[in-house]
Amino acid sequence: MKTEKIQKILNKICTADFICSDVGLLFIWLRPSFSNDQILLDLSNFVAHSESRDRGVSFNHVNSFVMNFISVSEKGGTIFGRSAVFNKTDVIQRLITVLQTLGLIFENNKLFSQRDKLADCLQELIEETEFRFADPRIIRCYVKRSGRGMQFCLEADLKGPAIKMTPGASVCSDLFD
Repeated sequence: MKTEKIQKILNKICTADFICSDVGLLFIWLRPSFSNDQILLDLSNFVAHSESRDRGVSFNHVNSFVMNFISVSEKGGTIFGRSAVFNKTDVIQRLITVLQTLGLIFENNKLFSQRDKLADCLQELIEETEFRFADPRIIRCYVKRSGRGMQFCLEADLKGPAIKMTPGASVCSDLFD
């Protein structure tokens, strides 16, 4: 692990003197340390593989919504809403726990005070990532910013009968708040 480099980035974050690429490097370098935290591991995998995703807690979340939406379009029923997978306060608290476990030196309150900027950077790094589905009805499923949060958006070609959706139309739900 690149402990000295991680510590330098951590110092920059705690003094509010960091840019989004610093956050990206931090999450990539900490990736092996996130193996016991599926939320942080998924975010680090997003950063490392931002072109497309077909696994992880976020994919499972999105896949569950998409399959429910398609089923309702064909058979009727209820579309089940989903809470966001990532919450900035939770993500930062998890990050603090991992950093403490690794013995890195920082003040919790200084790192925590940067949660908005850290979340913005993570969102910038994962924006426009696509979720990959084999189902030909799914035209595109991707991540986009929405205000201070992130959503995943689904574009599909659904023939109904309960819900019809033409290419170009999209349905979005929260991913990161």
